[in-house]
Amino acid sequence: MLQAWAGPGSVRELTIRFTANVFDGDAVTAGGVVQSVDERDGEWRATCEVWLDRDDGTRTVAGTAVVGLPS
Repeated sequence: MLQAWAGPGSVRELTIRFTANVFDGDAVTAGGVVQSVDERDGEWRATCEVWLDRDDGTRTVAGTAVVGLPS
């Protein structure tokens, strides 16, 4: 999801925790929200809240990601 948005190699940091299982046959949806944008080391970066939800609404992965933004 993050690379589809910002391009290959754009993920700079990823901190996640697994909160529930995903089983064979489960449908999942990835999501995220940009929390802030700032410049670090000469590059614009977005800090995002990210998650993965199972089709029954259960959040299976939650965390934060720092993504380098394309110029």
